[in-house]
Amino acid sequence: MGISFNTYDDTIDESEIFEMSGLDNYRILNELLTINLAQQQRFFAEEQLKGNLPASYFAQIATQDLIGKITEMQAALSHYLASESRILSVNRELSWNAKPHPKRQYCQPISE
Repeated sequence: MGISFNTYDDTIDESEIFEMSGLDNYRILNELLTINLAQQQRFFAEEQLKGNLPASYFAQIATQDLIGKITEMQAALSHYLASESRILSVNRELSWNAKPHPKRQYCQPISE
């Protein structure tokens, strides 16, 4: 007869986030650590546009929570953030065909 009784799910999967995951919190806090107070509003606006913050009013709550956390972290780490980096970068090439330094003595194989 050509009659089909298949049912289809017409509901849309929920894709909006209402709560941030721990990984998202960590990523945003890590980025906020190097951003000054004047740039924070722009940063949060960009994150909202990218869809990285929760939907609607939940984004404001998450933003306030993140600002509170980062303010505490920046206060605790202020002396580290203000100091100059002490990480040294060394670029050293190794050459397999290099001649030994004349002042260095190397062991010679024992001949029998």
